[in-house]
Amino acid sequence: MLSTTEIRIPSTSAVLIGADRRRRRDLADALGRLSVRIRAEIGHYPSTEEAAALASGDCDVVMIDLDEDPQRALTVVEDLSRTSAAVTVMVYSRSEDPELVMQCMRAGARELIQEPISGDALASAIVRTASRRATADRKRIGGKSFLFWSVKGGAGASTLAAAFALSIAKESGQKVALVDLNLELGDLAVLLDLKPRFSIADALDSADRMDWDFLSSLMVDHDAGVSLLAAPEHFQHRDSAAHSAAICTMIHLLQEQFAYIVVDAPTGRGLAPAILTEAEAIYLVSQVDIPSLRHAQRLSAHVAERVNRRGHLHMVLNRYDARQDGIGLDEVEKALSLPVAWRVPNDYSAVRNAANTGATAELMYSPVGRTIRQMALAACGKTEQQPAKKGWRLFG
Repeated sequence: MLSTTEIRIPSTSAVLIGADRRRRRDLADALGRLSVRIRAEIGHYPSTEEAAALASGDCDVVMIDLDEDPQRALTVVEDLSRTSAAVTVMVYSRSEDPELVMQCMRAGARELIQEPISGDALASAIVRTASRRATADRKRIGGKSFLFWSVKGGAGASTLAAAFALSIAKESGQKVALVDLNLELGDLAVLLDLKPRFSIADALDSADRMDWDFLSSLMVDHDAGVSLLAAPEHFQHRDSAAHSAAICTMIHLLQEQFAYIVVDAPTGRGLAPAILTEAEAIYLVSQVDIPSLRHAQRLSAHVAERVNRRGHLHMVLNRYDARQDGIGLDEVEKALSLPVAWRVPNDYSAVRNAANTGATAELMYSPVGRTIRQMALAACGKTEQQPAKKGWRLFG
């Protein structure tokens, strides 16, 4: 971690709000060591009118004592956030209560400074503030989104989505977001051996306050360059179609920050047209059995009829074994009226081990991983390099 002497702090001004003068002074001293200019110190929680005037003034950061009166502090956070998007609102607190942290983020706070104050954590927060200010008008990256949609429970779409995200991050060298839209029983966190504190449910519950700062605070990073927005830890009865507007907003925000977004869609459910139209490619994942293929045929027809996205539909046969499936590839394509784009081989032991240990990255070294790598290369516009053939040469 960088020390405060190694972090370059751009010119920044701050206003401190809190009744406890000693705590304000400690914070002011810590900010002073970072060359942050203290524009004012306010010993009470301002009214809505005072907050509006404060937000319109000349300051980059407003830092609010959360502990003196949490509810009043949250009201001030809301007032400031609603009045000005240019001012970064932070809170400082001794509390580590995750529910209180979530309330702060929902209210609009973009940083929580934990006491006792860490110079490095404070410096990083100020740097993020300056970066946010400098990039407020930055053009969106325009990241491409890829939707994995299982036609039937147990088809393995979540495993493919997780492995695809890891593979495309490796092959492209770009940042990748992975979104678990299985709002009731999602598995991506387990498959990647991650332990997120928050989930997509927290984003949907605060859809009216969703921005990149809030959304990024809900995500958890994997060492391979993938950032996960996980499903809820506990069962929640939710219908993704009912949240389609919020989900589209979320995908748009991710497209501003990531080159690629991989979405694991709810199994076999109708998705809102707005969600389907966001996808660069829709991977329809099925096994080779009559019920699964029947579901695949109906879902592909749904995509064609509802949103005219049939050209973006890629049929994926998972756990494919031509010797044992009993249904030929030509029969499958005839039944679906759709060519099969990808056949992922059956490697049950490798996939089971990855699921049980969270070592999905290890799949890259299996036959399954080789097919997923080819999918990732195609998705990011690359071709697989063939090894050079060995042979005799006249000159060395």
